[in-house]
Amino acid sequence: MNTDTSNFNFLEVGFPELATTGQLAEKYLYSDPNASLFKTRVMGELVAKQIWYFEGLDQIESDTQLDRIKHLYAKSIIPTEVNDLFHLVRKKGNPSAHSTHGTIEDGQIVLESVLKLCAWFYEAYIDCTTFDSGTVVFAVPTQEPDTAAHIAEMEALVEALSKEKTRLQTELQEALAKESEEDKKVRLDVAYKAAKKIKWTEEETRRVIDQQLNDVGWEADTLNLRFSKGARPEKGKKKAIAEWPCSGKYVDYALFVGEDLVGLVEAKKRGTAISSVVGEAKMYGELRGCFDFI
Repeated sequence: MNTDTSNFNFLEVGFPELATTGQLAEKYLYSDPNASLFKTRVMGELVAKQIWYFEGLDQIESDTQLDRIKHLYAKSIIPTEVNDLFHLVRKKGNPSAHSTHGTIEDGQIVLESVLKLCAWFYEAYIDCTTFDSGTVVFAVPTQEPDTAAHIAEMEALVEALSKEKTRLQTELQEALAKESEEDKKVRLDVAYKAAKKIKWTEEETRRVIDQQLNDVGWEADTLNLRFSKGARPEKGKKKAIAEWPCSGKYVDYALFVGEDLVGLVEAKKRGTAISSVVGEAKMYGELRGCFDFI
């Protein structure tokens, strides 16, 4: 896409390396989705490292993105919404470093997620006075003819900007060092309020739930492990099968231990009022029609 219309242009003032990396992720989306996913993962790492640097935190023994995110969350520097975005970008970008199975759909979802992460970061750490992260809306990149020469030029620019970043880091850290304790509390308040502006899509919510289920031992993959693609319960496996037919509708996840249905999960966007889905949950809770396809 034309960099003049990039979703990440707002980052050029204050963090040009991040802006250019985002523009590259957009350009790679259609020609090389795997490379696009890798670039978004790099962006997540850049943001986490900058927060770490700005907060003046000590180096940790295991300097991995996972450990950085865990420490930032444990110290209440990043709120839950931001923590989940970090992990979504980290997990979807990780396989791209080792395989060639990234899809355009994956790339598009993660581009939107990393945009929200960057917008939050920009308001919380770069410009909390005039920038409103809530006004940043993702636009799907347009597909353009391959521009290998332009991409190579941008890759070289990222390398050059990484050196310029050192100067910008020093200036910002000097400013943060002068903060009073009251100033720090105000900045933290800004960060938490900005996180509440993040508008989650149902797809992003499902990706987060996929990971949460994976973390506790369930096979879960919203895109591929679904009823319509032939996924069925199997002896000796714990499966969270997506879009399972139930009472004439489809529940987001049906949880099976072996061939036994043990629970149902319904995914809703963050901010959805529980009261608005009580009837639906009650229907699924009664398990009417959910056993017909076992």
